[in-house]
Parts: sequence; C-alpha cells; structure tokens
Amino acid sequence: MMEYLSILRPNVCFLAILAFIVGTLILKVNLISNFWIFVYSLIAVFFICSFGNVINDYFDREIDRINRPDRPIPSGKIKEKVALVYAIILAFLGVLISYFVNIYFFILAIFNSMVAFVYSWKFKKTIFGNLLDSYLAGICFVAPMFAFSLISLNLPLLLLGLIAFFVNYAREVFKDIEDVEGDRKQGATTLPIVFGENFSFIYARILLCVGLFLAYLPLFFGFVSFFFAFTLLPATLLCFLALKEKSPTKAQRNLKIAMYLVLLGFILGSI
Repeated sequence: MMEYLSILRPNVCFLAILAFIVGTLILKVNLISNFWIFVYSLIAVFFICSFGNVINDYFDREIDRINRPDRPIPSGKIKEKVALVYAIILAFLGVLISYFVNIYFFILAIFNSMVAFVYSWKFKKTIFGNLLDSYLAGICFVAPMFAFSLISLNLPLLLLGLIAFFVNYAREVFKDIEDVEGDRKQGATTLPIVFGENFSFIYARILLCVGLFLAYLPLFFGFVSFFFAFTLLPATLLCFLALKEKSPTKAQRNLKIAMYLVLLGFILGSI
C-alpha cells in the first residue's frame, strides 16, 4: 500500500498545503469564523496536487523507465490503468470538495486540474512545460484569495506567488538538465534539448536571481516582520550554492530546501 502513498509525492503536497497556509496568514483571515472553509480548502488542495502528481507519473511512465525506474508505475508496483483510475478519483474528490468552499474556488479547482492534466499530457516535455508547472506552484499562494472571497490586488500575496514561480521555474530547468538523456530518447523538446545544456544552466541561474531579488522585497516594503530574515538568509546561501553548482541534481535539491525556508520565513514574518 505504500506505493499508493509514495506516488502522491507527499512532500510536494505538503509544500502546496504549506503555501496555502502562508497565503491565508498573509490575508489575515479569521480562522475561527472561516474554519470549515479553511479545512475544505486544504483537503481540496491536497487532492488536486495529488492528482497532478499521479497523472504526471502516468504520462511519464515510459521516460521514467529510463530516468526513474524505481517509481511505482515503471517498477510495476502500480499498474498503468490502476494509476489512471486513481488519478481520476483524486481529481474528482478535489473538485467536489472545492464546491463546498465557494464558486470562485470551485472554478479555480477545475481550471488548475485541467492545467495539471494538459501539462502532463502534452506540455511537460516541451519548452513550455516549466511555465505551466511554475504557474501551479505560484497559484497555491494566491488560492486563499479565491477560497475566502477576497479577490483583490494583494501585493504581498502576488509577490510571494511570483517568487515561487521564478524559483520553481529555475528548479524545473535544472531537473530537465538532469533528465536530458531519458528525455532525448523519448523525443522530448525540453529547454536543454532545444537550446543546449550550457544555455539552460545560464537561463536557470537568471530565473533564480530574479526569484532571489523578489524574495527580499517583502522585507524591504515591510510586508513581513524582521523574523523573515532568519530563514531568508540561509535560503539565500542555498540559492548562491545552486548558482555555483555544476550538478543539476544538487542545484535543484538546494532550491527545494530554500523554498521550504522561504515559506517558513513568511509564516514567522506574518505572525
């Protein structure tokens, strides 16, 4: 049964849930009066994120036989048709639960589920795939605006979404460089395959620099308290290590840890 849990990629789902919580804190929502909206939203985020991970593994099954043979589908622990049904059930549950939040969140849930499907089905192994994936990473922070019917120009929240977008974009480019061998055999047209690995390294570093610059703006404009700096500084160090790193594997791992630290910093800085 563990394979049915691992294919959900709980660490990615946890990051999405944490992003939603951070967005809720920034909006300063009264969680006592909005308790069930908050709970339903978190469950919906978990199911939709889980759907995205499972459907991604389903469409990536042939490439994963080369790049990630230990994953549940290529290893044979979960059959292909079972994984597809599993993904459909997760999407259905996520959209269904979002209906009990409000119409805005319901529409967003449907749209994001469609983006996750189209990304995995057609765009992941193209130069446009990372844009869609990074949109999904950034929208988790903005989603509370829809959940709590506070759809307005909230600069701290939008800024945080942009930080997540650029840092995730950089990390995904590093991952594409890491997977270039298997992707090329499957006829993929990712950035490293189309423009070369050296160009992709430079591009990923530029994206990371943009994300790092944006990460300091909330502190500069006073959107968060000084506590944000306690985790921003080690996150910055990890980003600099990623900039200097020649191994795409180590670079993207450093960025993942840095993203967790920035999220923790926003929590501390928003209390």
